[in-house]
Amino acid sequence: MATKGRERSQAPAIPPLWERLQGHIDWYDRKATANQNAYKASKIAIIVCAVIIPIVAEYSPLAVGIAAGAILLLFVRGDEEQSAPVVRRIAARRSRQSR
Repeated sequence: MATKGRERSQAPAIPPLWERLQGHIDWYDRKATANQNAYKASKIAIIVCAVIIPIVAEYSPLAVGIAAGAILLLFVRGDEEQSAPVVRRIAARRSRQSR
């Protein structure tokens, strides 16, 4: 009878497969959070660069190089469908200015 009381007081053991599953879920959560933060930081950096490039281009003798950087930045973004019309507008504006 004493053994029954002792068995009841012990917590049931967690199966090793469940512990492994929890480990995988925790790892996935950490990686997902890190990747989401990196994605958000890259989007913020893209926006900041897109704002700074025209300002610097206005006051710099290297405006052509900076404009090329802006076009490259738009191609790097690439995941948005609106990038192509913007690139065409910039190229058309540059060709009009060079005349």
